[in-house]
Formats: sequence, structure tokens, C-alpha cells
Amino acid sequence: MTEVTTIKPELRGQSPWGVIQDIKTYENGILYVSTPSHGGMWVPDLLIDDMSKAAREYAAQWSHGWGDQWFEHDLAIAFVVGAFPKLFKLSEVRTARRMILDILEKENECS
Repeated sequence: MTEVTTIKPELRGQSPWGVIQDIKTYENGILYVSTPSHGGMWVPDLLIDDMSKAAREYAAQWSHGWGDQWFEHDLAIAFVVGAFPKLFKLSEVRTARRMILDILEKENECS
């Protein structure tokens, strides 16, 4: 797929990482999707504008052409946790903030 997806993902539907096996729904419609090989978070239209342009651009790099609403679970997911900290455990928020700083530092080194 090579287009932006704004339609809410569904079980057994497609994601940037394959067929969705499981979905965890967070407050406000944020979803965590898992596939047989990977996973990540999807942020709905109503919330995506609450995230920084840098976060959305970083996410788009890892979403295999699916747009800036998909945040893969290894790194990009940190931006979702950082943007919506009340949805997550304090330890997850702290880890996400460290990851974001590392990502931004590396991005600056490359530019």
C-alpha cells in the first residue's frame, strides 16, 4: 500500500506490517495493532494534529508508505507515548522521553 490511511484499522485488516492479529484500544481511539511479525500504534484523525510535525514525519519513515498515522513499535511509538502520556504508565513515559531525545539527537547528527 502506498497511500495515507485514515480509516480505522480492523482485526484481520491490513497494516504497514501485515495482517492485524490483535488490537488494543486506548482512550480517544488510539490503537495498538500487532501482526505475526511486527506492530505499532495508529493515531486517529482527531488526534494526529496534536502530534508534532517531526513526530509524524519520523513515523512516516517507518510506515512503508502508509502515512504519518502509523507509529511502529520499536522506535516511532515513543512519540505517541510522549504526546499522550496520560494513557501510559509513568515508566513507559520516561522510557519514551529518553527514546525521543535519542532519536532527535541522531536525526540532528545526520542533517
